[in-house]
Amino acid sequence: MKLPVIPWVVLGDSIVLALITAAGFATHGTLQDAGARLVATYIPLLAVWLLAASLLGGFKPESLEKPGQLWRAALAAILASLAAAWGRAAWTGGALVPIFVLVLAATNTLAMLAWRGLLVFLSRQKKVIWMKLR
Repeated sequence: MKLPVIPWVVLGDSIVLALITAAGFATHGTLQDAGARLVATYIPLLAVWLLAASLLGGFKPESLEKPGQLWRAALAAILASLAAAWGRAAWTGGALVPIFVLVLAATNTLAMLAWRGLLVFLSRQKKVIWMKLR
């Protein structure tokens, strides 16, 4: 029995964003005491990612089958990163630092393109046997 793909994609997206968020704190040596700052970055990032990806058609089967549809994931990642940076600044009372916004957007976009690109590749190779796209 194959399972519907969307819950798996949402889970994978959530994990990718969590790993990238944690990696950002780890690269600065602040992961152990990140606490509220990590949550203040991840929650807006995930919320806007899910909204933007949905509105841009990022959860439609064709966006998981065609490499030409990866722009949807890239744009959603950029929008989510902007919201996460703003959300973190608002939540923690900190400043919105432009270089942070750029690095966050670049790393989230690259990570999401890698993950979604892998899904497209596997779906085209018929290797995702545990999911059904349609």
